[in-house]
Amino acid sequence: MRAYDSYVAKQGGRMAERVREPIPDCWFCATPKAKTSREHIFPRWLTGELGVRDEEVTPMHVRLEAPNADHVMTKRPLAGFVATRICQECNNGWMSELETTARPVLTESPRKGRLTRAEAEILARWFAKTAVVLNVSQNFRLLVEARDRHELAIGIPNNATVALMRLSPAAGKTVDWIQTSPMTALVPAAMEQAAVQRIIERTLQVNIQVGDLGAVVTFAARPNTTEAVEGYLPAATPIWPLPARLPAWGSLPRYDSARDVAVTMRIVQNPFVR
Repeated sequence: MRAYDSYVAKQGGRMAERVREPIPDCWFCATPKAKTSREHIFPRWLTGELGVRDEEVTPMHVRLEAPNADHVMTKRPLAGFVATRICQECNNGWMSELETTARPVLTESPRKGRLTRAEAEILARWFAKTAVVLNVSQNFRLLVEARDRHELAIGIPNNATVALMRLSPAAGKTVDWIQTSPMTALVPAAMEQAAVQRIIERTLQVNIQVGDLGAVVTFAARPNTTEAVEGYLPAATPIWPLPARLPAWGSLPRYDSARDVAVTMRIVQNPFVR
């Protein structure tokens, strides 16, 4: 059992839905007894580029068992946020390649024109990977299954969505995030509340800010994909799955904080019923 799950269990009461798996040797591949390394959640080149390597941040997540008691953890420098149980092959292989391709897109300034298909795919995969690294390494329910974590090595899982927004670093945060689940849902009239609650709790939402760019990443509840849990309606602009027309940088909505952006799920049918 993960340390966070043990902590919640000891508090008593109901535990929200989560992925229940044995803790792997590597979160991102099935290699047994893999030689592990330490992965900076936000790479050193990025925090250096933004000039925030020593900036202190306070991680936050929302506990659905007690939605009025958001869990805020101890403030730490960004350089101290690392993930373990990531093997050297993943860290030095596809993850390193992804950082190399994402760097010019993440640091582009000024941002002009319309996003290209290549930029959208790179940003979507980078933010999805970062959301999963946060989910496996920080205190929160595990909500991304092994098959979806492993698929990030070659692409983006088909239960993931990514939407972009612009943020104001002047508001006091340059790198920030929050882990939660969608708080509202549009559902069929006949669906029972217990089923709706289970789907919501098994869906991951991570809002991430890096500089003036932010993303809302969601991973839908399994076993089905967006065929059953269709579309998310964030107050941000979807870029994954790829829309028919990608947005212009200047058209992205602007916010002061990534933590302020909510998501409404549209549930078509119960993915836990075959």
